[in-house]
Amino acid sequence: MTNTRSKFSEAAYFLMQMKATPNDKDVFQHNLSAFLSAFRSITLFMQKEYAHIPNFAAWYALQQATMKADTFLSFFNSQRV
Repeated sequence: MTNTRSKFSEAAYFLMQMKATPNDKDVFQHNLSAFLSAFRSITLFMQKEYAHIPNFAAWYALQQATMKADTFLSFFNSQRV
């Protein structure tokens, strides 16, 4: 498993934990914090892991523009910040 996929799996795990504990405020908040941290890290891992691949930088620049325009991703980024 690549580092990027591992980080994605980690984010998915904490998302599932949030879904499993919606009524336990403290546990939910801890899982939310972990999810946001892991979720944000995915792109950082991806950039480092795939930087050596030809045309990755150009492809990723397009993906960044798409992510910035996405309301769902923008919401989670603002919550993280």
